[in-house]
Formats: sequence, structure tokens, C-alpha cells
Amino acid sequence: MTGWHLLKLWGTVGAVGVMAVAGLLLWPLIWPEDPDKAFKLVDGRLVGEAEGFVWRVEADQQRIHVTSSLLGLRAVPITVTSETKIVVNNKLGGLADIWKGMDVRVSYEVRDNARVATAVELLTTKARRARTTPTEVVVPADAATDSAPPPQAPATPPPAVQPRPAPRPCPDTC
Repeated sequence: MTGWHLLKLWGTVGAVGVMAVAGLLLWPLIWPEDPDKAFKLVDGRLVGEAEGFVWRVEADQQRIHVTSSLLGLRAVPITVTSETKIVVNNKLGGLADIWKGMDVRVSYEVRDNARVATAVELLTTKARRARTTPTEVVVPADAATDSAPPPQAPATPPPAVQPRPAPRPCPDTC
């Protein structure tokens, strides 16, 4: 073999090695773990948790699909009911507050072979670091009440902002 052939051989081996390492590192982002592995039996109920981003929102069917895959593989369909606590920035929210692409953590239980959400938390960077589960989410007392008091009007109105006067044209002596 000549030097050129050896160089091509080692280049090919190196390229295959780099691709193999990249594949191993990116594999969890492309093909996430089986979501059914995470079920736990609690008080006779099957419960689970999904963390990732919203792949699809089906508002007419009251369902969201959550996945941790960059390609949307193994998206978990989860039904949202009126009893589901949806927490957005430490305030109670609704299904209309959930959009495709949002980071979420969902606690759910299995009822009649369907995943039914008990809590949905929209995650921020701060919430991801805290690693709290939706069942541990503390809803602020003011957000937990259905009838919040109306906001108070200020005693005195804020001062009006005066517009700047228009620039005057330069006289002929400029």
C-alpha cells in the first residue's frame, strides 16, 4: 500500500469513529426513553411524569403531546381536564396558555388506557434548575382563589406626558 492509500484508510476510519461518537451523544435527543417505563403504582393508581416540550396541542380534544425528542419521536399524548392544574409563572393558567414548543413538566395518571394530566408546569430556566415535580408545585395563595379582588385604581392619575415642541425652521440668518 502506498502512503496515499493509508491516508485514505485512516481518514475513513477516523470519520466513522467521529460519526459513531456523535451518534452515541445525540441518540437520547433523537430517540428518548420509553415513556411507559416511568409508571409507578401509587395508591392503586398508575402515575407517571413527562418532561420535555409540547410537540402538538389539540385544543378541540383537550390533549397535548409531550416529547423530549428533537424530532418529535415518542410524543406522549396527555389529556387535559378541568381538574388539571396548569401553572404558568407561579399562577394558575389554562389550556390556552400552552403552545407548541413550550418546555413543560406533566404529572399524569393512567385512566381507561389514557394518560390524564393532574398537573402541568410550564418550565423556565429557574424551574428546570429547581427540579420540582408538578405535584410539588406550590400555587400562590392569591392565584389559588377563584375570585381575586379587582385591581385598585391609583388615588391620583399619573402626570400627563407633554409632547416635545416641533422644531422651528431656521431663520434666514442661520
